Amino acid sequence: SRRLDDDELRQIIEDCRQRLPPTLAGAFVLRDVDDIPTDEACKILGITPTNLAVRLHRARLAMRGCVESKWLG
Repeated sequence: SRRLDDDELRQIIEDCRQRLPPTLAGAFVLRDVDDIPTDEACKILGITPTNLAVRLHRARLAMRGCVESKWLG
């Protein structure tokens, strides 16, 4: 695998984040980028903690797949 510089990695992550569906992107940004607590993120999004967990799981899987494909592809 090749090494990425910080700017290149940031760009890949941002490109992948922009590809997420809005419902997944909102959850991902609140929890994993802005580090908003679960209860507050749920209030902002108007969803339950269970639904937030599902959205985060799906968003993280999508981000992982996208970043891996851009990095290794």
